[in-house]
Amino acid sequence: MVRNETIYARCPKCNANLVIMDGIYVINCNECNINLEYDLEMRKLEILGRKVEFVSGKVIKSTEINSTLGSSRRYFPYLLLGIVTLGVGLIFYMMKNLRDLEEHETHSKEEKGAQPLLQSGETFLNFHQILQNRIFYSVRYMAMLCVITISYDLITAAESKYSSLYHHLKGQSKETAPIKSPHSAIFLISFILYIVSIAIVLPTAITDIVYSIPLVGLTFYIAAGVAGASFLVVLLCGAIWQKAFNEHVKAMRKLGYQ
Repeated sequence: MVRNETIYARCPKCNANLVIMDGIYVINCNECNINLEYDLEMRKLEILGRKVEFVSGKVIKSTEINSTLGSSRRYFPYLLLGIVTLGVGLIFYMMKNLRDLEEHETHSKEEKGAQPLLQSGETFLNFHQILQNRIFYSVRYMAMLCVITISYDLITAAESKYSSLYHHLKGQSKETAPIKSPHSAIFLISFILYIVSIAIVLPTAITDIVYSIPLVGLTFYIAAGVAGASFLVVLLCGAIWQKAFNEHVKAMRKLGYQ
């Protein structure tokens, strides 16, 4: 490594002209206060997740930030997985979302107005362990209880997923939260309407087709319309939630967090 070399480079965020001296390639921009590292191969500054003390033109201390933001994910591959697996894939996807929220730390300096996300063991209470406990309890007593309790856990987890991100991003500026997350009530109302309408549509259609009992009428068509519309809203809520989380993570990474 070359020592005692002076390099001039521009900040990738604010374009300020910076000086890199004494062969120390991790610095902090004096203009926008972002953490940077000089890439020797590309010969340019890159954003870095470090906390740096920068005094009189020199780096005097550099330490890693123990912070995570969670993973950016693509929504539609998980949606297709959920359709192919008859909903099981969507449960797996929700568990991934909950883990991303658990890992996401709040940085009050940049995320002004943000409500902190509660960490593992507070909001989500180890969702995987909850399912295991419910299954164990239900097998000992009755299968119906298994359906009720696990369904309740899934709905509760979904509510936590939407409400946590909604309140976390609600008060933040466009700089750190370019897209807001849907309110949990929008998802829950749409999901409940979908379940209720499907409970009307499927038995009616099966009775009409299998037993030739003409039950299809105005109620059936209204329920079918509600089922279709509410299903689209549920899908849209999922897509917007993931987009909001991805854009938030992307914005925080631009500010130097990893």
